[in-house]
Amino acid sequence: ALSPMPYSVHDVFGAELDGKIYIPGGQATHGFPAALTTFNRMFIYDTEKDAWQLSSPMKIKRRYCGVGTLGGKIWVVGGYISDVNDEATGRVEIYDPETDSWSDGPSLDAPCTQGVAAVVNGRLYIMFSNRDRTISYTSSIAPGETAWRPEPPPPCPIFQTDGCELNNKIYIIVPAVGLIMYDPALQTWQTDFPAIPYTKAPRAAAVANHNNQVWVISGTDVADEKMVWHFSTREREWTQGPSVPRSIRWADGLEVNGRLYLFGGATYSERHEIFVFWNTIYLLNQ
Repeated sequence: ALSPMPYSVHDVFGAELDGKIYIPGGQATHGFPAALTTFNRMFIYDTEKDAWQLSSPMKIKRRYCGVGTLGGKIWVVGGYISDVNDEATGRVEIYDPETDSWSDGPSLDAPCTQGVAAVVNGRLYIMFSNRDRTISYTSSIAPGETAWRPEPPPPCPIFQTDGCELNNKIYIIVPAVGLIMYDPALQTWQTDFPAIPYTKAPRAAAVANHNNQVWVISGTDVADEKMVWHFSTREREWTQGPSVPRSIRWADGLEVNGRLYLFGGATYSERHEIFVFWNTIYLLNQ
């Protein structure tokens, strides 16, 4: 078994740099008496040493924030900033792993949560929608730029989902809709992908690029919440993968040095009528 995270946490995304996984913020019940707590640290996992550490505090706590690696630093974008409500921010913080320090980055023009962040050819892209899901955005930025560049918005609302970069394109699984893709080079969206067999697209799934395929892992609003599917962009076919040990929502997945990791998340306990938050990191047996 891999070493557990320092805290149980959900509403997380991660980014990789030099064999380490960086996971900013998140939320879980914490303390005594236990209360929902939004975290202000970066969880840092060294995949070679199987060891965790915590960063110095962010300037603001946040969950469901986007994250990406640019110029050897970790960019953290937007997120919910309250323990108990959906107050959101467009603020950006940049983490320097060499100095364990934070600096401000250019803010987005709108509050951003539940978005999908990905890096393609040295640019960080973020796709998200407003709280009412009536306006959607795509923005991008590169190191040294002082403002985010508007890009064509996604064709449907982006919420409680995940995505990944594969072959310089960004793939997102939209709940109850299916797979969509953004091509930054052409600045176009594509939606005509085959549906996942036997099921609708899950909400709150983890999505990762592994073995040059798009992996969709667990989630909810589907009959089998432990299901895993992966999509070959070359063959345009879905293949069922090994199920996860438990249903997990609001986790994230990431490939590091050819190995697929799944971390964080939450599971609803029907018996106790509460969410159980996890401090687990899984590694796919190859």
